[in-house]
Amino acid sequence: MEKEILVSICMITYGHEQFITEAILGVAMQQCNFEWELIIADDHSPDQTEEQVEIALRNLNIKNVNYTKHSKNKGMMDNFIWALDQCKGKYIALCEGDDYWSNPLKLQKQIDFLEAHPDYVMSFHQGSNYYQESKRVEDFITDTQVLKEITTPDEVIRLGGNLCPTNAMVFRNNVIEYPNFFLQAKSGDRALCLLLLEKGKFHFLNKNMCVYRVHEGGVSRGLSKQKIIAFKESNIEVLNAFNSYSNYKYQYQIKREISSQIRNIFICDPHYLFKTKYLNRVNIKHFALSLTRIFINTCSLPLSKTNSF
Repeated sequence: MEKEILVSICMITYGHEQFITEAILGVAMQQCNFEWELIIADDHSPDQTEEQVEIALRNLNIKNVNYTKHSKNKGMMDNFIWALDQCKGKYIALCEGDDYWSNPLKLQKQIDFLEAHPDYVMSFHQGSNYYQESKRVEDFITDTQVLKEITTPDEVIRLGGNLCPTNAMVFRNNVIEYPNFFLQAKSGDRALCLLLLEKGKFHFLNKNMCVYRVHEGGVSRGLSKQKIIAFKESNIEVLNAFNSYSNYKYQYQIKREISSQIRNIFICDPHYLFKTKYLNRVNIKHFALSLTRIFINTCSLPLSKTNSF
């Protein structure tokens, strides 16, 4: 009799021909006393990602694997949701195709904790940012509260997608339906963490067990000023919608984080200071910080680019 799948590993990929083999190797080396499956969702990659996946799977002994290349590009969030819907396990572990796991006991450690603590919905851990071009490496998680192993709703709402590397997350597969704010989010990590916040507690394991790759082809790299602002505005919309979805349980934390997002919009483009819809929602502290940063940025411009004369 075959063992039931306990963990589904969800790997979305697009244009990752350089990296996908390392991502699959990190999965294949896991030492577990339970059954897991690997779901690879290729969002119609235009490069040789499919060929690299086929070579890796041919050379590795992965028993339960489901690779799908979509016939046309769905977009990151639609592909992510499609992949999540394919997951049959009690738990879901994430690893995108340009990242990788670096510790063979990663899954076992996280699942052991979640199995023993039913009131926790997610386990995450430390990871490394690896800058592909410069080869620089640094810890992903630097927040002092999280490093003290304190992960309250404050940290989840305040940090959003910076709470932890995507490929550090293992969570219970208990989301039955994805609300609109999740479907429309530009930051899938933030939306997912907010959704899981309604399901239970978060646990931080202070052990570095993954690598989050930062490269020019990454989703948040090389964005124009307007795309950065659109990203921040999407965060505000997600926070607004989650406030209603959670029946205003976290209203104080959400209002504070919306104010922080508006501060960043002001710094990115001072013209937004004149938009009433933002001025009415930014607190005094964040407004003052944005003005200070704008002043510093203006003063640091080269003289030839100012209109001083």
